Amino acid sequence: MSLPIIAIIILFVAVASLIVALLILSKKIVNQTAKIELMESQALNDKSHVNHLIDDIQTSIQQIPKIIEIQSQQNNEMQSNKQGLLELQETTEKLRNDIQLLQSEGQEDKLYVRAKKLIQLGADIEEIINECGISRTEAELLISLSAKQ
Repeated sequence: MSLPIIAIIILFVAVASLIVALLILSKKIVNQTAKIELMESQALNDKSHVNHLIDDIQTSIQQIPKIIEIQSQQNNEMQSNKQGLLELQETTEKLRNDIQLLQSEGQEDKLYVRAKKLIQLGADIEEIINECGISRTEAELLISLSAKQ
C-alpha cells in the first residue's frame, strides 16, 4: 500500500469519525432543543397560571372594601341586636319581679280571706294564728274589723 492510499484511508476514517461525532452532536442538539421547547411550553403555561392567579388576587383585593362594609353592617346589626336583647332581659327580669310580688300579695290576701272565714265560722284567735300563719296583732285586728261589720 502506498502512502497516498494510507493517507486517504486515514482521512476517510477521520471524516467518518467526524460524521459520527456530528451525528451524535446533532442528536444531542435535537434532544436539547426538544427539552428547551418543552420548558418554554411549561414556562408559558406557568406564566398563564401566574397571570390567572394575579387576576384572582386583584379581584379579591377589589372585593375587600365591600367585604369590610358588609362586616361592618353585620357588626352594627349584632350590636343593635345585643342592645335589644339586653333591654329584653331587663324587661323580663322586671316582669318576673312583678309576678313574684303579685304572687306574694295574692298569698297574703288568701291568708286574710281564710282568716276572715275562720272568724265567721267562730274560730278563736289561737286557731286563726295557727291556721293562717299571721301574727297575733293581725288576728286581733281582723277579729275587731269583723265585729264592726
